[in-house]
Amino acid sequence: MIEYKIAVSLVILVYASYLDIKSREVDDKPWVVFSLIGVSFMVYEFMISGTVSDWFLVLFSIGITAPLAFILYYMGFYGGADAKALVTISFILPVYKSPIYLHTFAPLTVLTNATVLVLALPAYFLLRNSLSIIKGNSIFSGFEDEPWWKKVVVVFLGYRLRNVKEDDFYLSLEKTVDGKRRFDLTLLKDEDEFLHGKDIWGTPGIPLLLFMTGGFVAMLLFGDFVAIFLDILISALI
Repeated sequence: MIEYKIAVSLVILVYASYLDIKSREVDDKPWVVFSLIGVSFMVYEFMISGTVSDWFLVLFSIGITAPLAFILYYMGFYGGADAKALVTISFILPVYKSPIYLHTFAPLTVLTNATVLVLALPAYFLLRNSLSIIKGNSIFSGFEDEPWWKKVVVVFLGYRLRNVKEDDFYLSLEKTVDGKRRFDLTLLKDEDEFLHGKDIWGTPGIPLLLFMTGGFVAMLLFGDFVAIFLDILISALI
């Protein structure tokens, strides 16, 4: 049964990631359909065994994932589709013992793994901006009045775009104040307002579902990134 749950989880995550990359919108129907499939798995387990395996952990996983997922959504950390993805996974694969784990709540491991993968983006932004400077590009032209610390921070958040269309899904990292260009380092942005124009500092609107899919695969192959980090840290200290 676990193999089917993993396969179904991968199908919905890959499909939703494709839609997220293409249009940044995912219809509610896939989440409803696949959540019902998850419930069907639990009903089937109950029918053949008289109980759902680890039923307490299953109910706890669903009970903790749903409110956490939507709290993070209402706080603006990600979009509604990302919250629905976590809830759907909690119905399909609520518990899973990965190779290395702190807990067996699969949707929470997917979330933390995805977060770790997202945190790799600043390294990419820094590399891209460093190469641009090495090539002789004046990436801070027009921002001479900005303090040095903002310039340091912004190279980790995005890069200068020469020409961007609204359907390229970039968010602005600058604003105009008293006729001067200023960096806007607001971390939580409204992804309904993608920028367009030329020569603008921006950051990609992150298709978090893609990172969740990566976090799910990483859970299967390696385990919980947080547990792995703690294991390495403890081993280094001992």
